[in-house]
Amino acid sequence: MQLTVVMNKEKHRELETVGWKIGSVDEFLELSQEETEFIEVKLSLSQNLKERRQSLRLTQKDFARMIHSSHSRVAKMEAGDPAVSIDLLDKITACPQNFQKRGSRNASPLIGDSLFSVN
Repeated sequence: MQLTVVMNKEKHRELETVGWKIGSVDEFLELSQEETEFIEVKLSLSQNLKERRQSLRLTQKDFARMIHSSHSRVAKMEAGDPAVSIDLLDKITACPQNFQKRGSRNASPLIGDSLFSVN
């Protein structure tokens, strides 16, 4: 999910001529390859969660009720908030029951309430 922005070559030359260094976010923050991959996986899981919820036409509030969580927690999950673990995002997106509307067969979540009690 790497975002690549291509700068106009003339603008790039102008900036370098006056002393600016052009590089990536990874270079600027001095991230290791592992740190970069971790961030990309977490953002991908967050985006996947949001897209799946939206494809079911569920609000964050409705989805929160389905997984026995809070609206604010779902918002944090979708935003990739640092307070949300990658394990939690993985468990939620991997559980098909979390993406079935109420009233569907086997619609109860497989993940226990204790994982969602912290906001």
